[in-house]
Amino acid sequence: MLECMRANRAATQTGRYDTGPEATPRGCDQAACPTTPGAGRDLCEWKQQLRCSLPRGDGAIRRSGTIITVTIRWDDSRGSSGSSNQQFLYATGL
Repeated sequence: MLECMRANRAATQTGRYDTGPEATPRGCDQAACPTTPGAGRDLCEWKQQLRCSLPRGDGAIRRSGTIITVTIRWDDSRGSSGSSNQQFLYATGL
């Protein structure tokens, strides 16, 4: 996702990639994403990949100046000592 954001810097700087987590995490679906290149398609495909790769997978992107924070969340409760609210955060400058 960050590479898509770097390639589309103008959309990143205007907040078009900013997104929060789903209010209710969805399961894997194959709903059609936009065919036109850009932030909408990138986000749709990224969220779809998270939902289909991780149990109750979801993601969020927050921009604060030139710092981008990407959060990936999933349900790891089936794992040994896993949490139903597992998350991974990555922050980088853009």
